[in-house]
Amino acid sequence: MIFTHNTTYVRFYLNAYIDWENYDIAFAAAANTAPYEEQPRDACSWFGLPLGSRYEDRSATGETPMSAKFEIVTGDSSDAGSIKDNLLLSLQSKNPQATNTSFCYSAKHKNGELAGGVNASTAYGWLLINSIWVSENVRGCGLGRKLIEHAEEKARRLGCHAAWLDTSDSDARNFYEHLGYSVFAKIKNDAGHVPPQHCRWFLKRAL
Repeated sequence: MIFTHNTTYVRFYLNAYIDWENYDIAFAAAANTAPYEEQPRDACSWFGLPLGSRYEDRSATGETPMSAKFEIVTGDSSDAGSIKDNLLLSLQSKNPQATNTSFCYSAKHKNGELAGGVNASTAYGWLLINSIWVSENVRGCGLGRKLIEHAEEKARRLGCHAAWLDTSDSDARNFYEHLGYSVFAKIKNDAGHVPPQHCRWFLKRAL
């Protein structure tokens, strides 16, 4: 697909085989609008575009170089890695970069048993705390704080100016706030959603 955009509408050209009847039915269902026979052919939310967007099929005019038929299937771990790697390569070719890396710190008992750890990454001058875990039998002894501090110190050495993370646990949110993080956004389920009233907080702090 090739996307073009201006301030009033979005047009996209489908350079693949199109079964327009089935696509229009999908558009109508996704947009929760009129049935197929009444569909105004502008319900592009099926593709993640806002209602009111316009689309045109240019595949039959010779304007696009491809006419292959695509099949969307469930990918495997190799596909997932390739998608991520190709996206990062594309972003790196377009945007100024800082030091982008991933790292892990782990805490272990003398017998080698894992007591806790943190997975983190850096990109565009930001530290992302991807995940942190502390075993229940050692919680409250300051290990979580030490893990966060180790990650933040490494991020400073790599040139990061700030850190961010997210959590859906209110106790964890309070823990991060005591470390100087503050909520800058949240998403929440409404009544009737599953699970009901679920909330995820996004927090950040300067380093």
